Amino acid sequence: MNLKRIFDGLLSVVFSLRKVPTIRYLVNSDACMSLADMLTIKLKEESKENPSDFDRESKCLLIITDRREDPISPLLNQWTYQGMVHELIGINNNRVDLKNGLNALNQKF
Repeated sequence: MNLKRIFDGLLSVVFSLRKVPTIRYLVNSDACMSLADMLTIKLKEESKENPSDFDRESKCLLIITDRREDPISPLLNQWTYQGMVHELIGINNNRVDLKNGLNALNQKF
């Protein structure tokens, strides 16, 4: 269901721009591959039916990636002392409770 909704959204953007993009996708992801295949098939059908509606000369690139292959999210952790203490032990009302915090810290390592 989500793949169909993403497909419909991407297709509407391509139709509104009236450009035929070069589609690149993440090879390791089955969802990306099937979405790229669905888009390619639909764009070929539409360009055969209405060839004058699309600008083939424009260089347009559509990159399809999988959210599970996100290299940025691990970098969003706070690298401050307070951020690391909050992540490892926990801070409530600007106070660090070491009674439960040390047990949680030992369980993580």
